[in-house]
Amino acid sequence: MVDNTIWYNSMTSCIETSCIKKLTKLIIHGCDNLEYLFPSSIAIGLLKLRHLQVKKCQRMREIVVANGDEENENLIFPQLTFLVIEDLQNLVSFYVGNCIVEFSSLKQLRISNCISFERFITSFASANVRYNAPLGPLAFKEKVVFSNLEELQLSSIIIVNIIWNNLMTSGFKNLTKLIIHGCDNLEYLFSSFMVTDLLKLRHLQVKKCQRMSKIIVANAKVEEQMLIFPQLTFLVLEDLQNLISFNAGNYTTVEFSSLKQLRILNCINFEGFIKFFPCTNVTYDTPSFFWKKIGFSSNLEELQLCSIGNIDTIWHTSMISCFEKLKKLIIHDCKNLKYLFSSSVASDSEGMIQLLLPKLKRLELGDLPQLKSICWERAAMVCDSLEWIIIRNCYSLRRFPLYLPQLENGQPSPPPSLKQIVVWPQEWWKSLKWDHPNAERVLLQFCERYHSFPSKLVEGRIKRLELTDIDVENTWVPPSVQELFLNGCNYLRSLNDISSTKYAEELKCCRIRDCNGVKFVFSSSINLLAQKLEALDLFSLENLEALFEAEAITKSPLPPDTFSSLKTISVWHCNKIKTLFPFWMNLQSLEEIHIGCCDQMEEIIVWDAEEAGGEKEGVILPKLESLKLKELPALKSICSRRAVMVCDSVEEIQIENCQGLRRIPLYLPLLDDGQPSPPPFLKQINVLPQKWGESWWESLEWDHPDAKAVLLRFRNFDW
Repeated sequence: MVDNTIWYNSMTSCIETSCIKKLTKLIIHGCDNLEYLFPSSIAIGLLKLRHLQVKKCQRMREIVVANGDEENENLIFPQLTFLVIEDLQNLVSFYVGNCIVEFSSLKQLRISNCISFERFITSFASANVRYNAPLGPLAFKEKVVFSNLEELQLSSIIIVNIIWNNLMTSGFKNLTKLIIHGCDNLEYLFSSFMVTDLLKLRHLQVKKCQRMSKIIVANAKVEEQMLIFPQLTFLVLEDLQNLISFNAGNYTTVEFSSLKQLRILNCINFEGFIKFFPCTNVTYDTPSFFWKKIGFSSNLEELQLCSIGNIDTIWHTSMISCFEKLKKLIIHDCKNLKYLFSSSVASDSEGMIQLLLPKLKRLELGDLPQLKSICWERAAMVCDSLEWIIIRNCYSLRRFPLYLPQLENGQPSPPPSLKQIVVWPQEWWKSLKWDHPNAERVLLQFCERYHSFPSKLVEGRIKRLELTDIDVENTWVPPSVQELFLNGCNYLRSLNDISSTKYAEELKCCRIRDCNGVKFVFSSSINLLAQKLEALDLFSLENLEALFEAEAITKSPLPPDTFSSLKTISVWHCNKIKTLFPFWMNLQSLEEIHIGCCDQMEEIIVWDAEEAGGEKEGVILPKLESLKLKELPALKSICSRRAVMVCDSVEEIQIENCQGLRRIPLYLPLLDDGQPSPPPFLKQINVLPQKWGESWWESLEWDHPDAKAVLLRFRNFDW
């Protein structure tokens, strides 16, 4: 527990010494008595500081506070590239004082869950009244300079009105990634002036900002304006309940020349990308959701629209060429949607109008009760790459306009890549009208397998799915599922037996319980699910032998990013599994490892003997916070004797009844005096039962003779 500050003004003489001059990385975590981090007299000496991270300091009100007698000079952090401010409930500002604060090298700035945060810089005059009156609308003003900022994330902070003003737009000219989440007072994101400088922006994500009504507000003084996002490839607007449009203004054109992924989800009042104001001397046709003043070039690959209440038509006819690279089209829960395409585009020699979507692989339409047509009567979609068609609860749709070329015998031919058609209800399929009398028979072979898709799974956009004692071959996992629970599925051998899981691209959490047939979680090494999964919970799988089938790995090695997104893994009562991870696996996101009651578990991270050399190797687990091992009688090691676990974030280690374990392979860096140093966030090493634990602790082998003494204060037998 530290005092209310770390450095005092009386320590400024340290600036002339190496103690501050050489500091490159500073992490402050859970110091609840700290009210601020630096006085400005100390901050000006941090010339080599590159990494600053401040988290969970409950009383902290500002990071830097000025000396009362400071001059109006610039406060410069010349080498700081990474700044994270997180879970500081009372933080109001980064800096209180009259200086200009300059971050000439800062590339990443993240401010998260600072619910009292109002602005980045507060002058002394404002600070004197900040508890009695609001500070004004700006989070960033011209007194803060970001010359090279590339990534900005703001999450759960209080912003009165807007983030930045027009005087400081050039400070964000290198911005490539912008994420805004849970900023409930924010009414809009950019002015049109600001957009002109965002030439490098590639990733834009805005979520859960309850008051936001538009993303861009147009300048009323400019009659004609072209707004260009030349490098934006990824755009997500989600859970913005009051969002009406992306941009508002009669005279504005918005162009996305590089956009590949566009997702607009749960924006129930969204009307279209451009909102028009009544104007007596300008007339327009009724605009579609996307229309001629929105340009997508031809790079868009994915479009998802979900829970948008005020749209009638998706596309303006002049835009069809913008979608020649579209691979995925998903539209859900748009209650007023009537048409996807509104009129003709091009005619072939026989007069049939062809709607060309040559790259489209997945078409998913769900819960669209008023949808009358996908395209007009004499038109058909030409989709030679189409693999999946999923249509649910589109009761008003009477024709499915899929172009089926005729063979020499006059029979229609399905798209060459088509794999599956999923429809609900089954009666809807039978009521459809077809352009060819044999079209239904030709396509029926692709939808027979899943024709009994249960209705309880198609109500809305399913995110959580629990399956018990299923028929594996006839089971459908919707692609929108984020959590999958499998219970008592004894005929299941691996997740790959459910073929539709390969398309569950949003699946983050998987729990498998009491499935006695499961021998491997994955029986194929090429598995997108293993690369995106964040949580894996395995319980009471009596025949589980390994996460991956050895034969599959031998034929095709695992991709290097396998389990790169995994945050938690829990394995309990799986008595045949002997090892968990290979040493080379990239577990960069792993936060929790919990393993218990696995009778044959011998090693957590297995080391290939052929790869082991004379030097100790490091298993890098940068985000690991919790390691719990319980009732593992065969456990010999956490990882090889030639390996150490580098886990600077670890807070808790729990060992219970693991009699065969003889080494805790924690990496303990050496200080200047040669003594080992514990992980910076370690709180406790819990050992049970006490009678066994005391003798076990004394019998442990350590890589450094003083390691036991250094870690002794963290040992705990009473928990």
